[in-house]
Amino acid sequence: MARLSKSAVPDALTFINLCLGIISILNSMNGSYKLSALLLIAACLADRYDGRIARHLNVSSDYGRQLDSLADFVSFGIAPSILVFLLYGFGAYGAAGYLLVLAFPMAAAYKLAKSGNVQKTTFIFDESPVLAGTTLAVFAFITADKPVAQELAVILTASLTYMLTSRFFSGK
Repeated sequence: MARLSKSAVPDALTFINLCLGIISILNSMNGSYKLSALLLIAACLADRYDGRIARHLNVSSDYGRQLDSLADFVSFGIAPSILVFLLYGFGAYGAAGYLLVLAFPMAAAYKLAKSGNVQKTTFIFDESPVLAGTTLAVFAFITADKPVAQELAVILTASLTYMLTSRFFSGK
């Protein structure tokens, strides 16, 4: 019987994170916004524990870091952006709405690339793409069935986008 390497468990959790992000996007496109938000919250848990388990098992690789960064980009950059765009009708804002749906994942990608996906916990915003994406998911989950001002969702998304790119929130 084949033996699994020690890195198989954290890598599996990273793949679960990625799958949850993709399934969240599909659910957003089908109008299942609460389920989409729940999937992103679950992706956050998978992301949290893949790193912890990797550190506990003392396994680290460039492959694992790159895979984690890709999964984070999908689950906490692209998926929450599509969720809020569709749920709150950002398309009604025309080009500005489309710019916002593009700016959020671009800011998350920028932050992930700038950090080099180095595992560090010295500053709260080192995990800012995960924090920002999960914040949008929780907001969407809480307000999906309630009439909420579209403008509030726009302000939250724009603020989180700014925080992802701001030097003030970079911890440097």
